Amino acid sequence: MTRNTFHTTALVLAAACATPALAHDGRRFQVEVVDNQLVARGLNTQNNAISPGGQTTVIDTKGFRPYTSANHGHWTYPDAVTTLVPGSTLPGYDLGQGADALAAHDLTYTITGAFKWTGVSAVLVPDPTFVLPTLPAFVPDGTVPNFEPLAPEEEIRVAYIDPDSLVFSDVTTDAPGGTLPLVNSFDGVLNFDADGFADAPGSNGYDIDVTYAYFHDQDALPVDTLYVIEATLSTTAPGVADSDTIYTILSPDGANPAQRLHFAALYVEAFLGTFLPGDANGDGVVDLLDFDVLAQSFGQGPGFLGGPSGGDFNADGAVNLLDFDLLAQNFGASNPATIPSALPGALSGALPRALSGALPGAVPEPASAALLVLAGSLLARGRRRRRTA
Repeated sequence: MTRNTFHTTALVLAAACATPALAHDGRRFQVEVVDNQLVARGLNTQNNAISPGGQTTVIDTKGFRPYTSANHGHWTYPDAVTTLVPGSTLPGYDLGQGADALAAHDLTYTITGAFKWTGVSAVLVPDPTFVLPTLPAFVPDGTVPNFEPLAPEEEIRVAYIDPDSLVFSDVTTDAPGGTLPLVNSFDGVLNFDADGFADAPGSNGYDIDVTYAYFHDQDALPVDTLYVIEATLSTTAPGVADSDTIYTILSPDGANPAQRLHFAALYVEAFLGTFLPGDANGDGVVDLLDFDVLAQSFGQGPGFLGGPSGGDFNADGAVNLLDFDLLAQNFGASNPATIPSALPGALSGALPRALSGALPGAVPEPASAALLVLAGSLLARGRRRRRTA
């Protein structure tokens, strides 16, 4: 089968996949305007649970992620279409808090690149805290994913059908820079449910279900591989800056979370996601717990791989006074919407698990005095180094 034939199949599949029935439940990006910039917040709109033997176990808690710009979905293999081209309709997009600034303006998705992590199962390890045999597979703390470019014969297309005009548009990883119109002249309607999720049937900024189609020249489906699509969002609204890079992680289908690389996908979410500057432990608050992480890693680099969770808040490969400055500027800051009532179960097996049990309780001092005292201890504690990722 030629590459052109694959392209033809893609268009058919993408149109066929534009129904919620093919979606992985709950995966969304909520697009907000924060400090005059577009921000994409990953969220899960419902608890994902399994019930083996009558026992219900929640594997992914409903709510916003403690980081932005990253979310994952799972390939689905719908019946009645070629199995060479799996597809998915999620993660999709909705307009959220502050997005009324986009009223009468457009929202555009631009694909900027793609990469993958193959052979993921080779690094997975069992977690003895889980008693269910279908939930053993976690990525060890500190693992740096082995990302690589897509093979020349691989391509992922992202598509959207405008529900008003029924115009079909798509972009491909083969041609970075392609744009996809998501909203034309936003009607400005914003409504939310009790959980703070976008909930406005009828608004042209709600329920933007994009589709993903994968193409390759092999008679096999993508297994044991996580694909990552890089993209940005932009708007014609004056004074609103483009989003940071958005990472959509696409994970394989399977009979259980282990086969679907569910926890590995969540690990990559946290690895690539953007935390509140200075919020090392991802709890939505910048406080003394985060300072302790910074202090333990102070002096690391160049080439430090701990990232924001290790105190490298500007992600420049070193932990130094630039990172302390970011923490100091945000000390005491919080984003209540990102503070989970409990960390998602899967995240306890990824980045935040590296921090559990290692952070002492906060000292009840005034913030300004505490920072002055603790700042002086940075150099003294700089040799106490710990890598987290």
